[in-house]
Amino acid sequence: MAPDTLNRRETWPPDLRLRKRRDYQRVFQEGRTEATPYFVLRWRPNDKGVPRLGLQIGRRAASRAVVRNRWKRWAREVFRRHRHGWPAVDIVLVARPEMKELSFRSFEAAFLAAVQRIVRRWERLRSGSGST
Repeated sequence: MAPDTLNRRETWPPDLRLRKRRDYQRVFQEGRTEATPYFVLRWRPNDKGVPRLGLQIGRRAASRAVVRNRWKRWAREVFRRHRHGWPAVDIVLVARPEMKELSFRSFEAAFLAAVQRIVRRWERLRSGSGST
């Protein structure tokens, strides 16, 4: 391993997480939706200057805790790897039962495609050229 990679910490610090109930409530009440067949991303711009991720993966999506925890690890890993350059938005991933069909690579591709749509919508909102 290269020396510079040994010192680099790849963590998911608390300031990149949605932790409070009111943060989740704001996303659900004021946010926008980006849906896929496997999950829904609810999002809204924030004033924190960094993207933040919240997870809502309930028993209706997967009855077994081991599956729900795997999906949480997947979402945190994709977010951690790719969040650089994303706008300052709060994102909540809401899992659907169809997510069982996905492998990690398929999930990663679907998640990143949905985030790219969010980025395009966010840029349109910032420029003031539409409300979609």
